[in-house]
Amino acid sequence: MGPPPVPPPPVAVNNHNSAQNQIVPPQNQQGTVPALRRRSNVVKEVERLKKNREERRARQAEQKAEKQELMNLDPGNPNWEFLAMIREYRASLDFKPLCENDVLDDRQILVCVRKRPLNKKELIRKEVDVVTVPNRELAIIHEPKLKVDLTKFLENQIFRFDCAFDETANNELVYRFTAQPLLQTIFDGGMATCFAYGQTGSGKTHNMREIGRAHV
Repeated sequence: MGPPPVPPPPVAVNNHNSAQNQIVPPQNQQGTVPALRRRSNVVKEVERLKKNREERRARQAEQKAEKQELMNLDPGNPNWEFLAMIREYRASLDFKPLCENDVLDDRQILVCVRKRPLNKKELIRKEVDVVTVPNRELAIIHEPKLKVDLTKFLENQIFRFDCAFDETANNELVYRFTAQPLLQTIFDGGMATCFAYGQTGSGKTHNMREIGRAHV
């Protein structure tokens, strides 16, 4: 008998499907930091948007309440927004109207203005009082205007006079600061002229007639 057969040499088999040969790569610590950072930034952005939305809704609710409150001050008036603007402007002024105890200026020429209050028809039509006389020298005209985007705003024109009478001034006060000094000039042998000018319905005849009746 011959020698026994020699067994074949072992062959190494690399099975990629084998669980023993599967290699799990280590987690990339440097890659997770940017991912967490991105997630953190997204959360912060969502929270910021949520906060802005809540603040915007709160402002809108506050503005709606203020609007309703202003409308209730003069219900049914279509010009309530302009009225609110005028009231807000007047609240910032320091009122010191002309009174009997004020000193009468001695001037050659005196230019005065008297504010006429709204009459009954104007009040019924809910028209807006656009004139303010805060002191003895100033008369302010409030001009309602619209921007191109239809936003309403107020333009305040300021005029200066020697004497400015508000709507509460009576004829006695007007006479003392306007016509009375002229009469004294005439009695002293001088010459004087007093004339009233203004648009129709502004109160020229009322002023001259009432003052004349009271002091003739």
